[in-house]
Amino acid sequence: MHGKGAYCYSNGDRYDGEWKDDKRHGKGVVVYAAADGSVSEKYDGEWMDGRMQGWGKYFYADGGVYEGEWNDGRMHGRGTYVFPNGNRYEGEWVEDRKHGYGILVYVNGERYEGYWQFDRAHGKGTLMYLQGDRYVGEWSNGKKHGRGVLTYSNGDIYDGEWRDDNASGYGVLEYANGCRYEGEWEEDHRHGQGVLHLPDGSSYEGGFFHGKKEGNGRIILKDGSIYIGTWKDGNIVGQGEFRLSESCDLSNPDY
Repeated sequence: MHGKGAYCYSNGDRYDGEWKDDKRHGKGVVVYAAADGSVSEKYDGEWMDGRMQGWGKYFYADGGVYEGEWNDGRMHGRGTYVFPNGNRYEGEWVEDRKHGYGILVYVNGERYEGYWQFDRAHGKGTLMYLQGDRYVGEWSNGKKHGRGVLTYSNGDIYDGEWRDDNASGYGVLEYANGCRYEGEWEEDHRHGQGVLHLPDGSSYEGGFFHGKKEGNGRIILKDGSIYIGTWKDGNIVGQGEFRLSESCDLSNPDY
């Protein structure tokens, strides 16, 4: 077959379009038949040597629809895929997988814009969460990993290191209430050595364990006075040392 023509296959499939040397070549439409004879899937686009090549639109049996570039029968290049659940991806593809730069808009309103590797967010990207949180930073294998900034809907801002989707490593959290923590994190908790600054001008320097003060530390008051002691589960335990600043007036009843 050569030129334009239609061909019906014994299994019910039908191709209508251009041919070259008995192969689909050029522009054409193929309709794949289901077992009951109804239309299962459909491709409308360009062909080369019997395979989808160039630009085309494919309607899948599960309801998904892809429109974009093809190479050797696979989604490859730039294209848009609307998933059966309503999610929509627009961007680069490599061998049927999201790969390169692209935007995925979820049906619930969330949105990821950035780089992909083998169908997973990988590299630099931005994720807008449904509740209003916003993460801008590095990703690895679909998870926040590396350096990034997460701005929470309540006004808190974390800027630091991430590992496997959790704040881990060194980071700074600016609380909406005026507090500020600088130090080590593990699995989204203040964990290790850090400094917690309070709105009243005082601060705590020392150890943390799963978000609470733990181990040796000291409190520095706004006037420069210092308490040195030990904490357990967020509370002071045992005896400590309190050093008044030179500016303290001991005749003042506030001291």
